[in-house]
Amino acid sequence: HLDEIRESERSIVDNLLHQVSELTENYSAKLHIQDVLAVGLMNKIENIVALREAIYSLATIYTGKGILPIMGREVPSSYFKLNTELEKIQERVRTGKIEPIMHAEQFKDLVQQLKLPDIWSNDELHTATLF
Repeated sequence: HLDEIRESERSIVDNLLHQVSELTENYSAKLHIQDVLAVGLMNKIENIVALREAIYSLATIYTGKGILPIMGREVPSSYFKLNTELEKIQERVRTGKIEPIMHAEQFKDLVQQLKLPDIWSNDELHTATLF
C-alpha cells in the first residue's frame, strides 16, 4: 500500500517496485504473474483506476481451460437454483442443524434431487461448482 509509505522512503519503494516489475517480466512464464501494480487506498488514493482497468482487461480475455472468454457468457438458470439450495444448506450449517461437510456423493444426490437439466455429467457438475 503506497499510502503507508513516508515520502522520504518513496524513491526506495519506487525502485523496489521497478525491480519487481523487471523480475515479473523476465520470469512471467514461470511465475504466472502478468503485472505488478502498487496501490494506495487509505490516505492517498493511487492507481485505483489502473488497477480497475487491469482487472477488467484480464477478466475480459480470461478463458479458463477453454478457447472462448468466460466473461459475458450466460449462466444457466440451474446454477442459480443449485446456489439457492446450497445457501439453504449453509444456513442450516450456521445454525448447527447439520455438519459443515458435504461429501461428493451427497452433492451429486442433491443435484439429482433438484432435477437440474444442465448438470448431467461430472464435468458439468465440476463447472457448476466453479460458479
